[in-house]
Amino acid sequence: MGSLTQSYAQVGVQTSKPVNCYDSTESVYIATSLIKGNTCDTMLTTANKKLANRDSIIVEKNTQIESYTLSSDIQTQIISKREETIDEKNSEIHKLGKVIKWLKIGWVSSVAILVGVITIVSVK
Repeated sequence: MGSLTQSYAQVGVQTSKPVNCYDSTESVYIATSLIKGNTCDTMLTTANKKLANRDSIIVEKNTQIESYTLSSDIQTQIISKREETIDEKNSEIHKLGKVIKWLKIGWVSSVAILVGVITIVSVK
């Protein structure tokens, strides 16, 4: 910076604080620095808004992931319960198949015995 000259800001007003006066080169430097500072401040504000937006998107996506995970867990539980039910029903079907088999054997035996008895009774 160039030299600084002290002066009083207002004519007729006495103050103990001197005012610095700057030449045109120094004024341009100060103005340029202020513009750069304002630009940096604007860029920082924009970056902070983008970060806040990104953070809200991350929170929203995490919420969606948790929702999908919960939904997937529920679907897994439903599938597991249905598989248990299917296994139980298959076991019941197998048991009923055995019962039907023995019922058929019982009916065939009963009919054979009845035919035999009728034959013996009718021969006598």
